[in-house]
Amino acid sequence: MTEQNIAYFLNGSAFMYFLCTGYFMLKYSARLRIHLIVGIIFCYLAAWNFKDIIYAFQAFHTDEMLNLIVFLDGWSAVSYAVLLFELVSPGWVTLKRMAVLLLPFLCFTALYTVFPSDTLQQIYWGFLILFGLTIIFIAYFKVKKYQQYIYNNFQNIKHMDLSWLKTIFLIAFMSQLLWVLDSFYPSGITDGAYYFSLIIQWHFVAHYCWNHRSITMPGKLELQKEKEMVAKEEETAGFPFAGKLEQLIGEQELYLKPDLTLQDLVQLVGSNRTYLSDYFNKELNTTFYNYINQRRIKEGCIPLFVHHPELTIETIAYQSGFNSISTFRRAFQKETGMTPKEYRKKLDET
Repeated sequence: MTEQNIAYFLNGSAFMYFLCTGYFMLKYSARLRIHLIVGIIFCYLAAWNFKDIIYAFQAFHTDEMLNLIVFLDGWSAVSYAVLLFELVSPGWVTLKRMAVLLLPFLCFTALYTVFPSDTLQQIYWGFLILFGLTIIFIAYFKVKKYQQYIYNNFQNIKHMDLSWLKTIFLIAFMSQLLWVLDSFYPSGITDGAYYFSLIIQWHFVAHYCWNHRSITMPGKLELQKEKEMVAKEEETAGFPFAGKLEQLIGEQELYLKPDLTLQDLVQLVGSNRTYLSDYFNKELNTTFYNYINQRRIKEGCIPLFVHHPELTIETIAYQSGFNSISTFRRAFQKETGMTPKEYRKKLDET
């Protein structure tokens, strides 16, 4: 099998992968909204890959068609934008907004079809770079704000956390480099590698989005009101629940609740979310997420390690309030400087 035949095979594989996975996501779109969005993106990418299958026929092997394919390839940038905006701002994606994002790509492609020129190609390349950098810039700050919000408000963040986007960004960056290389120096190897990278990166997306739990952050006006209220309370009373909160968490063993949220503590001390979050950040120099994990390690895990050596590490993690072994291991090592296995070995040696 020649290099080009391998590329054709991977092109067809990518098309079938996106088509089948898109259908599967849409079939279960009633379960989660993100399934609907990812399903639409995958069907869009299936159609986008199909154009390359058509181009594989010799009758379409012309310079004009190749340049048009490059213009159409740029449309894939919209899929990244739609995914990112929906993840950090659930409900943001609408048909109208998707149409607005696609409009400049449609205009460039239509212009090139009617008035093909090298100058227009160069302008289009500049637009793609600007569009990509803008999306990355916006996404970086929105994801950072989103991550800060969930760490300040939730304990069970396994299906909310967006740290997996780092992996997607890395693979997508490598994929786009392959696309640029293939646009200027086309070959079967770069073609095949590009299609393979597409399957890998979007498979990661489908995997993580399958159980993703969308969280809607408070609006600007709501946050502003809470901040103003907090500022007034801090000026007059400081943090009246200081000390009492920590005592109640210990007495009621709230740190053992896997799904404990900041709102649970708000109701416990009769405060508000922003005020309590400020207390963790400013007075305790930590986040709600990290504070509860610290209590789980100190008051849950370590006593179980010491007094119940017969328990497995997994059992200790779950009995201490963790619902993810990976989260438990990270928290344990952060708190003790050792992995759970190293800590158990140290206890056995003493």
